[in-house]
Amino acid sequence: MQEAIVRVGNGLIEKKEVKTSQTFRYVFLENTYLKESTLFHYPLALVKLALFIMMCHKARYSKAKQKPLIISVKNAAKKTCLVVAVTGPNRDSDTARNNFGNRFRDVARSLGLKTNHEGFDTNMIEMKSNDW
Repeated sequence: MQEAIVRVGNGLIEKKEVKTSQTFRYVFLENTYLKESTLFHYPLALVKLALFIMMCHKARYSKAKQKPLIISVKNAAKKTCLVVAVTGPNRDSDTARNNFGNRFRDVARSLGLKTNHEGFDTNMIEMKSNDW
């Protein structure tokens, strides 16, 4: 799994797939061409990929401000999209600072999307898209 995370993470950074907004960075992982695509359908694997990307981005762009990273991956078989937000590695009380769970629910509700937002980690959500 570690090799896949390194390979995919470096590929996303090299291809400049990590985009920046005012308050966060984001990546849309289009998994149709990846042979490891099913690996990232699991929330913890996607979180590890996001943390790896954040670590690499910080190493490459040391003067850039550290921002949260949102990463999403489509699951064509389930017709869903898994979205994960991480605020950074090695943060104490990460759950207190990561309020993306509420943001995810609000946006999904406003767009009328069916979601699965269960479990301990509120920084991830699985959405069933209306446009599949």
